Amino acid sequence: MPVPDQEKSRSQGEVTLDRDWTFSVPKLDPSPAAPYVFYIWNCCVQEFIQARLPEYALMEKGRKISLIQSEGNLSLPLNPVPFN
Repeated sequence: MPVPDQEKSRSQGEVTLDRDWTFSVPKLDPSPAAPYVFYIWNCCVQEFIQARLPEYALMEKGRKISLIQSEGNLSLPLNPVPFN
């Protein structure tokens, strides 16, 4: 949101969406030599996004595996990226 009387400044607006987002990974290799890497890209909405990974992933048959977190499990801020 624009900051009154400060042309180049912005402030946080209201939260417009807060939800869990589930996605499927077809196959994971449990070896540390072959980690699964994925990217979150804020390409299609001109809004700031914060994302946080859960502490674990749920596998078939209900088995849980721990996820490696960033230092302190911080939220990842994703700035809008122009999409051409």
